[in-house]
Amino acid sequence: MRQFIWSVTARKKLLRKESKQLQEQRQRRGQQLELLQLEDPLAVKDPKEQEMVLQILLERAKDKAECSHQGDPVSARLPQ
Repeated sequence: MRQFIWSVTARKKLLRKESKQLQEQRQRRGQQLELLQLEDPLAVKDPKEQEMVLQILLERAKDKAECSHQGDPVSARLPQ
């Protein structure tokens, strides 16, 4: 509901900016999906694609580490 009201009351310039960002994000996710569906995504030759695979792996590792610490009572007591 909040998004609907925001879309009605927001300025067109801001909506265009948001739309453009979403399109770019969608395009990046599509490229990432194509890379990950390759037979061996770690064997890509293009430097841009190598960087993209690295970023995907880093994000996945961060997510995994974050999930593993949620149930850890020691890390819950550490200052953030």
